[in-house]
Amino acid sequence: PGRGPSTRGPGRRRRPPPRRTPPWWGSLSGRTGEYIVIGAAALGALVTVLTGSGPGYVLGAFLIAGTAAAALAVRPRAVYLIIPVPALAYVVAAATAGLIQANEQAAGTSLTALAVSAAQWIASGFPAMTVATIVAIAVTVTRRPGKRRAA
Repeated sequence: PGRGPSTRGPGRRRRPPPRRTPPWWGSLSGRTGEYIVIGAAALGALVTVLTGSGPGYVLGAFLIAGTAAAALAVRPRAVYLIIPVPALAYVVAAATAGLIQANEQAAGTSLTALAVSAAQWIASGFPAMTVATIVAIAVTVTRRPGKRRAA
């Protein structure tokens, strides 16, 4: 009846609290994190094409969310691999989405017009690329291995 701390015995330890995050969270490889960012950008490009809007806010939101998820999902030693991926993924996704929309709108578009449009699509995503890169850098700095916390 009187089960207190003294009846546990010396060999018993307290169980850790239940995990609230998935067991793989924070343990994926850097390459998998890169694929998460690329997949988020591709999904953002798909939504952009389906909604008929130009590459910009929707694609940028997917890119930022994918970068944050990837930076948190990979191992602390591999987070730095995520840093260059958002800008590259956005450029490819924006150009692809823009070309698909340009192809649907006008079949006789000149190469000069496409080049100017591509520059505008990429430039419209500069704030999103910047925010996503800053997110990747911030997570890298906060999760870097060997970081000492003051007790």
